Amino acid sequence: PYTWFSQIRALPAGSFMIISENLLSSEPSKFANIADAWSGESNRHFSYEDSKEYVKNSINKSVKRHIIADVPLGIFLSSGIDSASIAGNLNSLNSSITGLTINFEEYANTKNDETLQAKKIADYYGINHHERKVTKNEFENDFLSILNSMDQPSIDGVNTWYASKAANEIDIKVVLSGVGGDELFFGYPSFNSIPLINQIYSLLLVNKPLGNIFDTLLKILNKIKINDKFNYFTNESASLYGSYWLKRGLYGVNNLPYLMGNEIFNKLKEDIRSSYFVKESVGKLSNDPRLAVGQMESMLYLRNQLLRDSDWASMAHSIELRTPLVDFSLLKELSPLIHKFNKYKGKELLSLSPSKPIPKFVTKRKKTGFGIPVNKWITDSKKIEEIVGFNLKNKTKNNTSRLWAEIVPKLIYG
Repeated sequence: PYTWFSQIRALPAGSFMIISENLLSSEPSKFANIADAWSGESNRHFSYEDSKEYVKNSINKSVKRHIIADVPLGIFLSSGIDSASIAGNLNSLNSSITGLTINFEEYANTKNDETLQAKKIADYYGINHHERKVTKNEFENDFLSILNSMDQPSIDGVNTWYASKAANEIDIKVVLSGVGGDELFFGYPSFNSIPLINQIYSLLLVNKPLGNIFDTLLKILNKIKINDKFNYFTNESASLYGSYWLKRGLYGVNNLPYLMGNEIFNKLKEDIRSSYFVKESVGKLSNDPRLAVGQMESMLYLRNQLLRDSDWASMAHSIELRTPLVDFSLLKELSPLIHKFNKYKGKELLSLSPSKPIPKFVTKRKKTGFGIPVNKWITDSKKIEEIVGFNLKNKTKNNTSRLWAEIVPKLIYG
């Protein structure tokens, strides 16, 4: 709930507060809780054909709601299923729209280059396509502007910041994003790896010699990675809450004084006790471990990072970013069916949602994510090193997220 300002807190998600004329306010009241949609309890029977048609109608309605506008529309078009599904639904609705893709010299002719695939998707669905190249030199010049655009510290959002900049340059005011598809349709590796962490704990619990070997291995990893997160494995992996934190957390709690200083850490440490924070944030989980992961991904990574970053990065360029796959009405509508999504691999039901299904050159492509060569740019930049005030080379073991975690707090907190 913390913000830049010491006496201001963010409202909990799905909540409202009433402020009266004399500025006295009520306690926050919750009007919606998306955890309910992930309960996994449903008495409705869906055949494969029923499921396909139900998802198709639901997503088409959501996209239709999100394209209501009296200004030019764009879509952030990557090489993946999420944005392609929205493009396909737009094609079904005969909506005029421009696809936007950013590219980088560093990614040319590699698996991270999304431009060729995005262009093929645009051609397939009859969408006008606009490519925008971003260079290291431009990033160096924009570096402080990007940080100043953040309404709270973040380790991400640069990709959306540049995609929004590209939209603004060609006078597009509203863009659609495919964010949320992985959370809703079980697209992350975490849907398998987090339950696996939990299962490993159960195995180590009944096999003491194996547990001792594993503890020794974790201590070695802790020294190599300079990250005390591994020290928490035995305790945290006992629950799905802790297993989620082990998978998604960048650092252990004991690393945080280094990042934010002792004074601020001592004020906040009761609120950042790893899995305790996860449990407090998401509440009771479904008995189905994969539904539980979907709930945690939606209420933590999606809510606190992807959506926040989409918000500040797009608003920095006066762009209204809309997310048809992150829609409360859509989530409630799909709730009776959501427990079946894991049975359909590769987000199959999402890929079949357009009237003209997503082609195999998209569905069979290995997942890459919306990447950007920030790590290389920063560690190779004397200009950014001067701004930051300390040497960045070899500091982060080539992990972009940790690189930002090194930079942002030090620039903010000194």
